[in-house]
Amino acid sequence: MRKVKISVVSLLIIIISAILSTNQLVIVGQVEEGKNSRDLIINSFNATASDNFFNETKDPRYHLITKPLTLLFYPNKGYPIITEYDKQFSIKVSAPEETTGWNLSLISETANVSLEILNTKFDSEKKRWIIEVKPEQEIEGLFDLKLVCSAGNDYQTHSVKLVAKFSYPFSFVQISDSHFPGYAPDINSTAIDLEVIQKIKELNPDFVIHTGDVIDGPNTVFVDPNTGKSIAAEVQLKLALWALDKLDVPVFIVAGNHDFETSNLIPDNPEEVWNKYFGYGRIQNFSFLDWDFTGYSVSFEGLSDFFYSSLREHLEQNSNGSDVLYYHYDFKEQATNILKNYNIEIALWGHEHRERFYYSQGTLYHCQDAMFKNQDSYTLFTMESENIFTVKEETFNTSTFIREETESPTTKTSFPTILSLIFPFFVTTIYMLKRRKMSRKT
Repeated sequence: MRKVKISVVSLLIIIISAILSTNQLVIVGQVEEGKNSRDLIINSFNATASDNFFNETKDPRYHLITKPLTLLFYPNKGYPIITEYDKQFSIKVSAPEETTGWNLSLISETANVSLEILNTKFDSEKKRWIIEVKPEQEIEGLFDLKLVCSAGNDYQTHSVKLVAKFSYPFSFVQISDSHFPGYAPDINSTAIDLEVIQKIKELNPDFVIHTGDVIDGPNTVFVDPNTGKSIAAEVQLKLALWALDKLDVPVFIVAGNHDFETSNLIPDNPEEVWNKYFGYGRIQNFSFLDWDFTGYSVSFEGLSDFFYSSLREHLEQNSNGSDVLYYHYDFKEQATNILKNYNIEIALWGHEHRERFYYSQGTLYHCQDAMFKNQDSYTLFTMESENIFTVKEETFNTSTFIREETESPTTKTSFPTILSLIFPFFVTTIYMLKRRKMSRKT
């Protein structure tokens, strides 16, 4: 009789746990008999050992792709500009007030475009120049931006895209959590990331949005032999920049916790590296036809008061709100508060290493699965008009989205997920206590 009761309890645990955990958690790398966790991760992610890193430094463009920010502040390789070729746009340069001799041009493998300088203005508060320019030739394409001035020269790859005219439909792809070179200290999944990049390139989207955790962060694989200091973050980011450049489309990149967080055990500072290559700004904003896109870089502590206020100010100045909000994760519930108070049709994030896709309270939510896991870890959005878009073979009309005065959903781990984790332990504990009680009686 006791064996029957045990079997019934065990069966209930399995059934209820399975129901509650459906589409909630994916646990990777559990140890099977005869295999260690590292082997399982390698098998799961089709990865290679860390000593087989790609020879990306032999790429002729490598020294240009991996050039840090020096003078050019905006646009850059992680925050580009998309504009019609007969329109003017702004370039921001961190150079001294006495700088002269400005010369700006766009360069690609097939064409060069001169930029006519319409106006220059020095912002004494931010210590940077704002230069209004206009292309002198009407040529479409994705270009590198070259600067020559009395303060020096600078170069930013894939930072300006010129189009003849914006038109519907247009498309973009979301990727997330590439974790270059891989989601483990001694595993390289760059091959998978490159497969994803190739598949996206074949789709030919107008641009790509990367929602954070570009790199994996501090580890002991890369150490400067002269100082003994870890240089993992910089090596990883250079690898990521080299790989993402192969998309051949503008890539808007925001940071996640792995791009910023330090380790008490390893003397490395990923945030310093991020600032070196992307600058100190944390907010992005750009428009494509009727759609407005706003993104922000964030880690566990959330946006600082300054940047959070800047984000809210931008959204308040935009009378229609922001159509698309992209970020790494809802740290400090800042995304929840934004989604609750502003008219945002689409929210894009990552971090969870699983895909979630649902509509609630006037917003379509999409959590992108980790890029390093398999070659299908990306999502294509096709914008048909100012209200209609298609994703995952479903078409949505934002004019039918209804916002109600109730609390917006968060992107935190849901209650069913938590319950599915603790329920088996709860039932087992009760069973063990009852069994102990019975043994005492006997």
